[in-house]
Amino acid sequence: MATFVKFVTAAVVLMSSVPRHGLSEGRVFGRSFRHVGPAHDSLVGQVIGQVVEEYLAGCYLVSMTQNGQSTAMGGIVRNLAKRGQAAVVVDVGTLTPSESRNGTSLLRSLREGDAKFPCRAFVLDVTAGVSDPLMRFGSELEFLVLGAQEDLGILGDRAFRNTANSLLLALSEQTLRALRSRQEVGYWSEDVQEAGCSSSGEAPGSLLFFVVGLEGTVCGAEASQKASQRCQEVWLYYRCLYCAAGEAAVQLLDRWTPQRGFLKGADLFPDQFRNFNGHKFRIVSMNWFPFLDFSRDSNASATTVTPKESLDFRMLSAISALLNFTYVMRTPWDNQWGVSQANGNWTGTVGTLQHHQADFSMLLSWMGPRMAVVDYSRVYVSEPLVVVTRKPSVLPQYLALVRPFPVVLWAAILIASMVTGVVLWGLQRAWAYFSGGRVMELSSALLKSWGILLEDPPHALPANLTGQVLVGVWWVFCMIITMAYRSSLVAHLSVPGKSPTIDTLEQLLAAKGWTWGMEKTYGIGWEWFRTSTVPTVQRVNAQIEALEPQEHLDKVLQGNHAFLTWKYYIKAIILSKYTTNRGYTPMYTGRQEYINYGGYGWGFRKGAPFRRRIDRVKQRLLEGGLVDQWMEELIEKSSREARRRNPYVANVMEEERGRVVLGMKHLQGAFYLLGLGFAGALLILLGEGLARRLARDAHESK
Repeated sequence: MATFVKFVTAAVVLMSSVPRHGLSEGRVFGRSFRHVGPAHDSLVGQVIGQVVEEYLAGCYLVSMTQNGQSTAMGGIVRNLAKRGQAAVVVDVGTLTPSESRNGTSLLRSLREGDAKFPCRAFVLDVTAGVSDPLMRFGSELEFLVLGAQEDLGILGDRAFRNTANSLLLALSEQTLRALRSRQEVGYWSEDVQEAGCSSSGEAPGSLLFFVVGLEGTVCGAEASQKASQRCQEVWLYYRCLYCAAGEAAVQLLDRWTPQRGFLKGADLFPDQFRNFNGHKFRIVSMNWFPFLDFSRDSNASATTVTPKESLDFRMLSAISALLNFTYVMRTPWDNQWGVSQANGNWTGTVGTLQHHQADFSMLLSWMGPRMAVVDYSRVYVSEPLVVVTRKPSVLPQYLALVRPFPVVLWAAILIASMVTGVVLWGLQRAWAYFSGGRVMELSSALLKSWGILLEDPPHALPANLTGQVLVGVWWVFCMIITMAYRSSLVAHLSVPGKSPTIDTLEQLLAAKGWTWGMEKTYGIGWEWFRTSTVPTVQRVNAQIEALEPQEHLDKVLQGNHAFLTWKYYIKAIILSKYTTNRGYTPMYTGRQEYINYGGYGWGFRKGAPFRRRIDRVKQRLLEGGLVDQWMEELIEKSSREARRRNPYVANVMEEERGRVVLGMKHLQGAFYLLGLGFAGALLILLGEGLARRLARDAHESK
């Protein structure tokens, strides 16, 4: 393994540093490849060199062989060097069984390629035979395939199911014998197909992979000139992914000769995703209106479903009609979006895609950890997490008389009136001392200040200028206070105040006696609460309840409960089920939005070659403004139809509109105040009577 590490590392470094024409002629990284002579290995090198020059110029090239002494590989590398094309050479025969099965960091770096190159291509030499390690190595890579005739079964191997373009170069038997005469022949394993069938090792198609093999013509010295020319032919086969009624098939694409090159001039890498020819995709998804709505075909787990009018269904219908494919849609086996497990597996929709039990899903939240097991299409909408509670209730109207001013202002006014009375009494007492006039009682001074504040000024004002100045200033102050109170009181009586709203998680934690929860779908919201390091989020997660949406909404209507859910999802539910024909709803959606996770895309099994084409059509829908328009139409249409079928009647007082006629409920505070006045006067009367009786009894006892 040390030799393999050394030469692959050197190859990668050289590929990263040299320019396109920087490879010297005939140089091979790490190994010296022997050849029989120029006739045969140059034939292989010429055809691959022409393919690279015409279709793959400047690509990141990796050549793989089972035998380090491959003469075919030597011819390939020499021809590429003459054309100024560098290549990395990998001898997978040096891998240990464990490394070939599980891969290494070097293999992963080769698979990822170099970002400076516009494309990637892999060349697989099977002239020495196909072996288990070779196929296992290939199944760990992202590549396209080029191949041969006797080895046509390679193109149908499951390891290459994610390859967008697979070509096989078929050599004549005579050419192949000449190439094999100076190298050890590999072996064919009965388990080749099984070796590449693991879901984690299937080859996603973004690279190019050449397979050099055998064409069935037998040539000898006695062969005719025509037969001799046929011996030099290379037959090119390719794997058509969807041409056989939507399924894959291997077809002859073209032939190549040293004299004429490609005889038909066919496109070696046709666009295989323009028309899927009725291919049936497997789709997994959850019910999440307005994005996706469906009816289950049965109550079984992972049952098929029938989509209904919704945003993703409209998008899917448009894309499937344009690209000509069909689909069958199912729910995940556990009816969850997907959260990570300790063993590396995921549940729900994500787990279904992780294990390649579906081709793609409908809406799925972008999330960093999920990207290790699924691929995403581009984001088409973003939906934040919000707090839904019952609308703030109307504050008690019996406090309407004191609500215009806060407690601090009421206290300030009370203190000011008391201080004014005391100051007036002190000034009048000082004036009486100097002038010898009549002294004002303290109670009279306090009553005068209270009378002016209540717009009932005394008839007799102070006779001296000092008292008159003080009373005048106090009078102006009281006019300002009473005008402000009067206008504020009218506003509070016509539009009653309400209790504070809950918009944030901090306010939710501060509210006494409140509960909260989420629905049992266990998606990105649960993952966010579970993995967050923010203390507030951790405290919320510690008391979160997992209930069905209807149970949460029923508790919200009862009060003191918050439903943590998604903005557009709950908006559609509230508009359709909890909104009157006048537009009133008892539900309140908090202004604070949480989880900036990127938004919704469609999830695809890792390496799916058709993802880019589907994503490109989705992009056209987005740029045309159809997605936003469909979203608005669906929410409005569904809510209008739901209200027509089952009108919602609010059990709480709706907000009053237009002109308000003040009634008993608005002015009940005045009557309560009057009752308190009567009770206070009665208590004072009883106190005075008791005090007089006690005084009289004390006088008589003397």
